[in-house]
Amino acid sequence: MKVKLFSSKVNLQPGEPLGGGDASRMSLSSSEMLECNGFEVWTPDGFNYRISSVDALYAGRLVEYFNKGDINHILAATHTHYAPMLDDRKPHIGEFSQVGFDAYVDALEQMHLDEVESTVCRLYRSELDVPVYRRFDYPDNLLNRFLSSRFGFYPNDAKVIDKSIYFFEFCDDKCAHFVLVYHACHPTSRGVKCELSSDYIGAVRQAVRERFDVEVVVFLQGCAGDIRPNLAKKRVSWLPRFRLNWKFNWHPDAADILRLNEKYIEAVKAAVKYRVVSLVADEFNVQARQLIPLGGEAVDAFSVEFFPGVKFHFFPFEISHLYHLEITAFESSDFLVSCANDTIGYLSHPAQHKAAGYEVCGSLYYMGLQEKLEVKELL
Repeated sequence: MKVKLFSSKVNLQPGEPLGGGDASRMSLSSSEMLECNGFEVWTPDGFNYRISSVDALYAGRLVEYFNKGDINHILAATHTHYAPMLDDRKPHIGEFSQVGFDAYVDALEQMHLDEVESTVCRLYRSELDVPVYRRFDYPDNLLNRFLSSRFGFYPNDAKVIDKSIYFFEFCDDKCAHFVLVYHACHPTSRGVKCELSSDYIGAVRQAVRERFDVEVVVFLQGCAGDIRPNLAKKRVSWLPRFRLNWKFNWHPDAADILRLNEKYIEAVKAAVKYRVVSLVADEFNVQARQLIPLGGEAVDAFSVEFFPGVKFHFFPFEISHLYHLEITAFESSDFLVSCANDTIGYLSHPAQHKAAGYEVCGSLYYMGLQEKLEVKELL
């Protein structure tokens, strides 16, 4: 499989509006580089696709800008909440950053492309205890429906979720070329701090580079619509821990963040190989289709097959983890990718609708939507 690889930095000064919070959040400092990583491939029928992982909440206006030429772009946002706001249609979660937009355009236009031919893909998997379900609604009962509709997020560790992180190493018989990472967890581990950051994804990338000796690390955000880092604390310190006295910690300190990063670094180091696939020329395939949310306009979705047995499905939604649990990705060929291209909002699962809550109803104001998103058939 011939591909052209790229990795570029996004250099920004403090003072840019951030996505993922209220519209007044401005970056005060820069803790690490933001990045764009990706690859360009050709399908057997002659179409050229460039798949880019960008450190952003959403790709926003980048989609309109880049999909004007001969290259078909699939822009997958890592969904970090500490990057400039690139979507001007969601002013309630961040003021649009023209400087940030220009910086990402430069990073994606001026990067150097290195052509390689990968003949093997090695698949690895690891697990860590960072991700946690963030809704009250499990188990489903009247009390939990009440709590879901009236209270915010809650670290619901009673709900069993897939805490896996997956690595796809593309290589030949001499060296690795690039690694694709798939994981589901909101990048919100910095709390409400106003720093430019790729969040835990930066720690993952660095660990992957050290283990696999590659530069290009393509991070794809899985079904993280209702999953976030399990950083929690008591509401009232002197009371015992119970459900109503347990909440997410919106102000983690430097030690909390370091511990979380170290967990991801250890997960990369501990990842175990579970499959090896030989790659064949002209096997790469992309299927483009349109989904029509109930009562809404059609949106684009893409299914990318690197080789028979593994497909990545790119959707313009923040997808509920319940969809991922339905297909059991570790045993399946299907990996659902959230926040791809022009992301329009949360795709909650029908099982969550009775309980309502932020992902179902509360987010509509912030996403500029009138009704919750519903799709008849996702795959």
